[in-house]
Amino acid sequence: MGRYIFWRLVDAIPTVFFVLTLVFVAMRILPGDPALAALGDNALPDQLAAFREKMGLNVPLWQQYLNFLKGVVTLDLGRSLISNTPVVQLLAHALPFTVELTLVATLMGVSAGIPLGVLAVTRRN
Repeated sequence: MGRYIFWRLVDAIPTVFFVLTLVFVAMRILPGDPALAALGDNALPDQLAAFREKMGLNVPLWQQYLNFLKGVVTLDLGRSLISNTPVVQLLAHALPFTVELTLVATLMGVSAGIPLGVLAVTRRN
């Protein structure tokens, strides 16, 4: 059983890598300048340049991708543009609510699905 779980986890690595690549590409192909979107239309050119420097948007795309992967692996997801708090802290705050919602939805699905499944089996057509 342990061997099966190990190989399933190993098989998941390319999938996770593919999803991370899709997220990175999606964020880069969205129209508009991220610095302009964050700072607004009234931002001065030197403010935009400083923001691009701070966010790492002034380096080549391949280096941005490697920095993105490094941040994901080390759980350094950056800081929120709105509240300036670490994104990991925001995710940790929301995690208990997400788990609770998942458990309640699963319990509701199982409690409705099992009786309906039994009913469907016992009363064919």
